[in-house]
Amino acid sequence: MIIYNRKLVFLILIIALILIGGCTDDPNNTVVKIAYQGNIEEAPLLTAYEMDFFKKEGVDIELVKHDFDGIVAGIKNGEIQGATVDYRVFAAVDSGAEIKIVAGLHGGCTQIITKESSGIDTLRDLKDKSIGVTKPGNGSMVVTSDLLKAEKIDQSVKWIVEDEENLKKLLQRNEIDAISILEHPDPSKRALNSGEKILYSSSNKENNGKSYKHFYESFIGLDDKFIKNNRKIAFKTSIAWLKAAVWVDENQHEAYRTLIEKGYFKGDFDSILNKAEYFMWMPGVKYAKDNVYIYVSQQRSQNILRSDISDKEFMKKIYEPLIPELNGR
Repeated sequence: MIIYNRKLVFLILIIALILIGGCTDDPNNTVVKIAYQGNIEEAPLLTAYEMDFFKKEGVDIELVKHDFDGIVAGIKNGEIQGATVDYRVFAAVDSGAEIKIVAGLHGGCTQIITKESSGIDTLRDLKDKSIGVTKPGNGSMVVTSDLLKAEKIDQSVKWIVEDEENLKKLLQRNEIDAISILEHPDPSKRALNSGEKILYSSSNKENNGKSYKHFYESFIGLDDKFIKNNRKIAFKTSIAWLKAAVWVDENQHEAYRTLIEKGYFKGDFDSILNKAEYFMWMPGVKYAKDNVYIYVSQQRSQNILRSDISDKEFMKKIYEPLIPELNGR
């Protein structure tokens, strides 16, 4: 699924260039350093670099490899201007990092699995129960926390953090009440172990209330100082990134093979493709902003974020409306 198709992205470029045309920065004199870690989530960034999406926008990009902590430190000291970021960026900003999310890249769906014999038949039945997640504060956890908040039981549950394989073992041994993990977009590939059932699936069209379908898992993150001092370049960098995400969605096999051959990803093509099957490349702005707010509110609710400011104030720290919405998207 694509939130922005190619024509929409081009039109955004025209609109935004008019809006920011008064800026005086010159893309030809600025080298923008973007960090990567070597993860499949970074396919749009790496593709934009290898296939000259950045050059076509008049932006000179240099790629540098760092782990996440190195990216945060590099942005803090001005050595890096941006990176693909995920759920961890919120805690980084909470600790003082000046990183702004400007758009979303890929999303996924969440499923909550319980045992058929558990007596848990509704979300409300999860009150005082234990729920397993793979990472504290990731997309599946904040979606589940937001769902439980609507039932006014989000503070009653105990979160257990393990890798997915161990979570499934704990559930089978009745040592945990439920697990919240990514759901495969293909229903035929959603395998359950014997005695398990899906309590909730965000892809279910019959869900009531707020939609969490294709909830954003990765974003474009830019240095706040870079945006302030080079807004036009930051915009052009983001547009190239989004265009590349559209191209990756439409040419996934070619994109992944190319990036494997160039040494960006570890693993063979099949293993990379199996992981990427859970991704929905959906470059966008409006829905990204909505999802960022859920990350903020639920990570704060679960004490992952500890700064003493309101959700609204935190949004000002972490989200930048660099790219205008178009037709409500």
